[in-house]
Amino acid sequence: MNTGVNRREFLLRSSSIAIGGAALGSKAMGRAAAAASGIKKGACIGVLPEGMTVLEKFEVAKRAGFDGIEPITLNSADEVRRYAEAVEKTGVEITSIMNSDHWKYPLSAKDPEVVQKCVEGLKTSLHNTHDLGAGAVLLVPGVVTADVRYAEVSSRSIRTLGKRVCRMHIKRFEPGADYPKFDPKDRRTQGIDWPDVRKALSEVGYSSWITAEVKSGDENYLKEVSARMDRILSGQDPV
Repeated sequence: MNTGVNRREFLLRSSSIAIGGAALGSKAMGRAAAAASGIKKGACIGVLPEGMTVLEKFEVAKRAGFDGIEPITLNSADEVRRYAEAVEKTGVEITSIMNSDHWKYPLSAKDPEVVQKCVEGLKTSLHNTHDLGAGAVLLVPGVVTADVRYAEVSSRSIRTLGKRVCRMHIKRFEPGADYPKFDPKDRRTQGIDWPDVRKALSEVGYSSWITAEVKSGDENYLKEVSARMDRILSGQDPV
């Protein structure tokens, strides 16, 4: 029996090993970088597949490589209980609570009654945070409208906020979206300089949750989102 390998087969096999090793290396680098910095990967609850129980969503998130989930405001004790049970059974944590009323009732509204409704929703979110050990609430401090100018609701960069950044959402990197790549020669580009984002996180000593806020998808899609986050955390572009 001839067990020899010709040169062409050898090169093909070697290439496959090299490519596979590079892919695994990228993922390992991302996980190692995250572990060293204290950064954990999370996903918004809306990213996970629809039509599942809370527990099933947590299980899918865990298999896809996520450490935590960010739910929206939970308005009943039963909802809080289901999330608490899912945390206990899977070990997947609650990254934070996404306040669900800040779009409908913006904190920047001119009408004090609208503002009060936002405050009430925020109080519920804070109770959720306490009950589930989340540590933070995502609150949009203002919404640009015909009556509220952008300057009143402006954001600041990672480097400007520095140590004040305690949670972070990322988007515009997920599969199936043809976002332009960052071009340093074109100031109009809509692309994101992901390696510089990672560098900025290191510069300010960020060591908390980075949560994917992207469209929903199945388990394979979630695994790809997770892998792209690993590449970002290792200082690379996601694709």
